Amino acid sequence: MKLTISLDEAKNLHQEYYNTDFVITLMKRSGAWDVPPWSFVYGLSDLGSWDGNISTDGTNFVVTKSGYVSADKVKNVYKFSRDDIQSIKTGVFKTTFIMNKKIPGLTGKGWLGTVLTYCPPFVFGLLFKSKYFRIRSDNEYDTEKQFNELLNKS
Repeated sequence: MKLTISLDEAKNLHQEYYNTDFVITLMKRSGAWDVPPWSFVYGLSDLGSWDGNISTDGTNFVVTKSGYVSADKVKNVYKFSRDDIQSIKTGVFKTTFIMNKKIPGLTGKGWLGTVLTYCPPFVFGLLFKSKYFRIRSDNEYDTEKQFNELLNKS
């Protein structure tokens, strides 16, 4: 079980990346199999998923991948700006960032591209670009509403 951290501890992890105020929220990156019907199978929907934090000041974004056991250990840091995002779709369960380019370790093909990559003939998976970054935000810090307001601000 992953240990959680407080809002102040999470903000301290991201403070060095901002000169202004920012909002941070706990999130889980959705893997390619986190879609029905595979999401109903325990463990299968977790393939490619990981926990972390995402923060924004409205222009810049920072995503930190948490350690497996310790939520305050940062394994990877991904930084991008609103200019790197083609579109943002906020749904009931997930938020999808469609990026202008692939960010290794962060973006993926999505479920259809993944299925076509691993099913014969394998060449069809090459037609799909790895530009999707999907998250399930968690309101543990009570900042999800503020975060979504900044996301939807153009």
